[in-house]
Amino acid sequence: MLDIKRTNEPWVIPKIVEDLKKVNSDLDFWGRRMVLGIWRWDVLESANSSCPTLPVLHIGFSRSLARKFLAQSQVVGISLNVVSLNVPGGSSLIHEAKQLGKLTYAWTVNQKPAMKWAASMDLDGIITDHPDVYAKFIGDVTEKEIETIYAVKEPSAFYTFSEKMSYRLKFAVMWMWVFYLQVSDFFFPSAKGPF
Repeated sequence: MLDIKRTNEPWVIPKIVEDLKKVNSDLDFWGRRMVLGIWRWDVLESANSSCPTLPVLHIGFSRSLARKFLAQSQVVGISLNVVSLNVPGGSSLIHEAKQLGKLTYAWTVNQKPAMKWAASMDLDGIITDHPDVYAKFIGDVTEKEIETIYAVKEPSAFYTFSEKMSYRLKFAVMWMWVFYLQVSDFFFPSAKGPF
């Protein structure tokens, strides 16, 4: 996956296509080998016009934007922050994506309860800073556990009350950060966030 960051402008897509064509001019060749990871709607629009055959995976925090992306034929799936997916309303988005035949990923799944949650949600993949811990965890899960323990209707059952509250707080802080970035983009359009 080629992660086109939130700070990248739509013009980066034609530049990427130009560079890909220098190696192999057949975009179908690239469509079988890579996915564009896109955060922003205007960048998706650029991809729709510049390279409609390249698959797109939406990366982000916003469940409403993810739903908008899922409605697009070029989009093969979503990859959202684990906090966006494991608070109330997240599981319904995962089920919607599955019903549409789209892939679902969560990032960054680092803690054991989040790993249990991810196993119970039947995600297509996760991103973690601790692949060794996740590999051991998932390797130790038996078929019987998958059919019983991890087949729960409400995966938040894996979290203690304080962990649930912590995720809700992280969700609120994350949205305050997103709001800050949008406001800063509005008032300072030439600046790309605080970095």
